[in-house]
Amino acid sequence: RTFLVGKARELGITSLMTLSTCNRTEIYAENASPGELPELLHQSTKGSHPDFNRYGYIKNSREAVGHLFRVAAGMDSRVSGDSRITSQVKEALTFSIRQSAIGTRLGKLAESAISTGKRIRNYIMPDKASPSVPQSAADMIMEISRQNQDRSIKYLIIGMGNIGREIAESLLQKIPPGNITVISRNIGRLFRLYNKSGLRISPMECLEQEILGADFVFAATSASHKVIRHDHLRNFTGHEKTIIDLGVPRNVCASVTQISGIRLIDIDQVIKGDPNVTAESMTMAEAIIDAGITEFEKWHQRWKHAQDVKYQLYESIFDNNLDDPDQFGESKFIEGLTGNYFRYREKVK
Repeated sequence: RTFLVGKARELGITSLMTLSTCNRTEIYAENASPGELPELLHQSTKGSHPDFNRYGYIKNSREAVGHLFRVAAGMDSRVSGDSRITSQVKEALTFSIRQSAIGTRLGKLAESAISTGKRIRNYIMPDKASPSVPQSAADMIMEISRQNQDRSIKYLIIGMGNIGREIAESLLQKIPPGNITVISRNIGRLFRLYNKSGLRISPMECLEQEILGADFVFAATSASHKVIRHDHLRNFTGHEKTIIDLGVPRNVCASVTQISGIRLIDIDQVIKGDPNVTAESMTMAEAIIDAGITEFEKWHQRWKHAQDVKYQLYESIFDNNLDDPDQFGESKFIEGLTGNYFRYREKVK
């Protein structure tokens, strides 16, 4: 993200926020052309223009505002009401503030979306947060593995992005670390993350061997190619093996299900939603989002008025050589309008 901020400044974009979650990377920016943001994304990731044209999207003006509100509330997540997303938006805002890479308007938008997300969560599920996709996957597999208490169960996690790390954290709370193996192309990163945790760490060169030795395999990479292929399991014999494909795009060849004893679970099977999130509560959530957007738009109108007043005030001071700007009675209005946001910025810094 630091690289992306630097590239954005080279293009003259001085206000942006980058949000990265389990299954999305989004850039929010002011005063940027539609073509500049996809280009920033391409330069900062391994994605290509064809990938963006197929999977990406561009939203402007009120549509972009509404999208961020829905994202922060967990309404745009694979699991409705995902409890992690609001804190992820807050982390993205905090990062941009610390990089001095966000302006008042975009900062206030993000802050309003976060506040609305918290309001929705308190209304819909005051006592229980919705699980994220990795948490749901780990819980599902733990339920299945309870049927095999007569032997030691081995777990393999392929990929150490956000999804892989969260799966590892969830499993570590329930089973001995020695039963969990993590594997990734970046072996150095694995050692930095898990060297003291007790997890087994394996290089990507041992992928086939590790797949064959595991009872449950989580595939959670962002690779554009299939990570688990039919030939990886050509020597498979024995008890049932379950593979959970949480990759974006898909990590596992569908043909592996033709092998006797192989069970493939994809992300759509993992997602159950939360029983607390009913049709009635979702309708109320949409109403809260609409109210939050309206509140932000009212603030935005006052903010634009404040900019006009500030310009006229400074112009009058310059023209008339006035010593006391407060005689216009506007500077206190401007201070009150922007004060809360700037106090938030100072608290973060």
